[in-house]
Amino acid sequence: MTAVIALIHGLIGSRRIAFARQLEFELSQFEEARKKQEQDMKITVMKEAEQGHSKKAF
Repeated sequence: MTAVIALIHGLIGSRRIAFARQLEFELSQFEEARKKQEQDMKITVMKEAEQGHSKKAF
């Protein structure tokens, strides 16, 4: 009986660990996507500013 309880307890613990790892992975993916989007926005702003300066030069 004790072995069965330990087995069930172990399975629950394993599922919790797997779930936590999955959440951690999803959060890291979200963070990477957010950083890339932020970088893309900065590049776009810089390009627009650059184009604005070049138009003023002519």
